[in-house]
Amino acid sequence: MGTKPERWIPGLNNRHCSNATRILCFPFAGGGASAFNRCAESDRDLFQLCAVQYPGRESRWGEPSFASLRDMVDAMAEDLSPLWEGAFAFWGHSFGGLVAFELSKNLLRCGFHLPECLFISAARAPHLPAREQIHHLPDAEFLQKLREFEGMSEEVMESPDLLSVVLPIVRGDFHLFEQHRAGEIKPLPIPISVFGGLQDTEVTVGDVLAWSSHTTKTFRSRFFEGNHFFAFDPRTGKQVIKYIAEDLQFPGGAPVSLAQRGALMNE
Repeated sequence: MGTKPERWIPGLNNRHCSNATRILCFPFAGGGASAFNRCAESDRDLFQLCAVQYPGRESRWGEPSFASLRDMVDAMAEDLSPLWEGAFAFWGHSFGGLVAFELSKNLLRCGFHLPECLFISAARAPHLPAREQIHHLPDAEFLQKLREFEGMSEEVMESPDLLSVVLPIVRGDFHLFEQHRAGEIKPLPIPISVFGGLQDTEVTVGDVLAWSSHTTKTFRSRFFEGNHFFAFDPRTGKQVIKYIAEDLQFPGGAPVSLAQRGALMNE
């Protein structure tokens, strides 16, 4: 199984150590660390992408899921503690955006070093109420909802054998997401950069811009042609990586004012 950090980040101990910022990448619901493989090909000297592996998939097949998102985040904060001494940032996509946000809150509460930046793609701001609950739906209805996200291949959708493996994993992540209660939310002293897909029917431009209320530091937003999984398209994915590199290199800028937040929310 390897060390605790390597359990969460496959191959971590085999990576070349450098002074580059580690970016911990948190996958979408049902996704594994391999979702970021293509993105990792764009690694630069400035940063190193380290994809996080949730339990129950890929290298952690057979491990039970956590009872709650908070339990999973608590375990991450403890198991990955050796990483909190270096330079790091978080990038979360969809469900992974909430995971990255909650882990940032945990580190702040426990007095650990904080991420240099929080990168969020295709995720609704955590204070927004859920539009609907789908994790409890019968398989046929649940699958129809997944089709609307356009994130699962038809090969999987049409294969009973593959579905029997994949569906419980996806449903389990949606359960963690939909049952999570954020409680009191205070803005984080961390710059936040958000990315959205202009054709994403599940997470709107307004949903993404609403993250502006969760930082006392710099807030940046960019939008791309594409659906909910635009960040994993080879064309737009390169642009996302480019902006991540840019924001890590030039993190400065004035904090988001209340007036600016209002303007962003009304766009």
